[in-house]
Amino acid sequence: MALLLMGVAATGVLAVSQVLQSSQEPDLQTGAALETLLEASPATIAACPNHTSILLGNHTFSVCRESIVQNGLGYTRMVTTLRSGPYHLTRIRVTNP
Repeated sequence: MALLLMGVAATGVLAVSQVLQSSQEPDLQTGAALETLLEASPATIAACPNHTSILLGNHTFSVCRESIVQNGLGYTRMVTTLRSGPYHLTRIRVTNP
């Protein structure tokens, strides 16, 4: 009887972990895609609110870009954000002119 209950419990845990993993998979794919695009060449992506459709692997992502350049005393700060649906990734670069 105890072995039967442990088997049922293990099956339940396995089912829950598979549901959680499948629900997080699109988030991980979108995050990886945004990171790849941000490192490649974000300037080729349309400025928000327009979107560019980009095929990476076997998935198509609709992505837009927001860029802000701020000049300070002796430095330039460039903030670039890529957005895909509810997800976004931001990179900040600070350079000395």
